[in-house]
Amino acid sequence: MNHLIAASAEPRVFMSYASEPEHDEWVLRLATRLESNGVNVVLDQWDVGLGANLANFMEQGLSGSDRVICVCSDAYLTKANSGTRGVGYEKKIMSAPLLASANSDHVIPVLRNVAAEPPVPTFLAGVRYVDFRDDANFETSYRELVYDLYGVRVKSRPARGTSPFAAKGEVLAELALRFDGTAFETAALRGTAAFRYTDNDGIFTFGSDADRFQLHVSSAGVGSVHVYKDSSNIAAIGLAAKTPIDKIAAPETYDGSSRVRTARVGDTVILTNSDGRVAAVEVLSVSTRDSAPDGIPVMAMQFAVLSPTL
Repeated sequence: MNHLIAASAEPRVFMSYASEPEHDEWVLRLATRLESNGVNVVLDQWDVGLGANLANFMEQGLSGSDRVICVCSDAYLTKANSGTRGVGYEKKIMSAPLLASANSDHVIPVLRNVAAEPPVPTFLAGVRYVDFRDDANFETSYRELVYDLYGVRVKSRPARGTSPFAAKGEVLAELALRFDGTAFETAALRGTAAFRYTDNDGIFTFGSDADRFQLHVSSAGVGSVHVYKDSSNIAAIGLAAKTPIDKIAAPETYDGSSRVRTARVGDTVILTNSDGRVAAVEVLSVSTRDSAPDGIPVMAMQFAVLSPTL
């Protein structure tokens, strides 16, 4: 299951933990920090009032959230493994529908105040976790957690090039982004990239010669960008809403009469350059200054020049 957050949406996360005085304070600080980065945290400490039905809160919170954070302490492991109290009840809910698929990444174990080995309950055995046990590494662990909640990898997959044994005439593209403050560009005809779209006037250039395209964007909030045809290199822009790059129709299907289009995560933008060539850009993720853990807005995308071999 791939948890890319929908356009203009905020990730909704349920916090599961075993209550202990000092531990509760740490969980509250983590939840507050996540809220400050745009994450909608479901937490009993601020969502449950006197007289509330706790079983209903747990059921609704778990089923209505995009992800679940299990804060694993020694007390949490004991209650989860024995199936006792609130933690045991939450475990029964999580281990039924939400983890039915072996590929599910719905639940994120977070390690804190745990000395046991393995450091996760048996129902989460083999699940990758984030280690918060050492306060000195808090920022590194927090960055990993927030990036994953927004569907962005701290270390993104590099672009896959063309085989060196490709037929004569193929372009052997190498993705080489220049973060030198003057230009972000690559000669590659296809690949994936993540660039700081508030720098370089929001322009990212890919391809070369007649197959060169200047993508010009600006922020439209978390999960979306405005795409412009202001560049002299671009003659028209179209939008394939909610369509991945490998599912788009013929380029002429999309209206190209507007100066600006707003593209969201999961949309693909169709670009026609001044030479009449066509390219497509799928928006994979967009962070803003407020949502990015390091305060640097980044747009991740997949791009491909469709001509001359459509």
